[in-house]
Amino acid sequence: MTKLYKTEREMYEPVRMWLHQFLQVRFKSATVRTYDTSKTRLSDLIERERLYEGLSSDWSTWEIKTDIVGFVHDESTTHLTLIECKNMALTLEHLAQLLGYARVAKPTYAFLISPQGPKRPLIQLLKTYNRLDVLSYTDTSDTLARSIVIAQWHPRSNSIVVDNLITSDLMKIELGKFSSA
Repeated sequence: MTKLYKTEREMYEPVRMWLHQFLQVRFKSATVRTYDTSKTRLSDLIERERLYEGLSSDWSTWEIKTDIVGFVHDESTTHLTLIECKNMALTLEHLAQLLGYARVAKPTYAFLISPQGPKRPLIQLLKTYNRLDVLSYTDTSDTLARSIVIAQWHPRSNSIVVDNLITSDLMKIELGKFSSA
């Protein structure tokens, strides 16, 4: 399959802008900030931009480099979103990378995005063998289960393809009116 972008980096700004709009729609009265963090550690960005209010006290240990990050500040809470972009079909290796990041930072949302969508083995694992459990990154005993969202990116509309989302049923319910973003 031909690549729709010459480099992965070309995806970052359109995806960041989409995330900003998505978060503004979801959190109307909150302050939304989104960043390309592909070349900086998340903990360094948080410190430099003073984004730590409302975050977990272990934020300074988040030495991870996710491609795009979003912060939503409302009253005393900060909601975090992580996005990993890939300029190739998504694999289990890509999922494992974001899963590790999400288990550390415990974001409200975590997206794995590619213009090509997931490769067949990943689709089979998740859909044919019903292994949506591998998308979960929080302990369900004391909080709402969070699940990675696997999405195909549509470069012409600069948005995700809503009909092709793969995530847990709980996360689909929480995402609600996804297409409105």
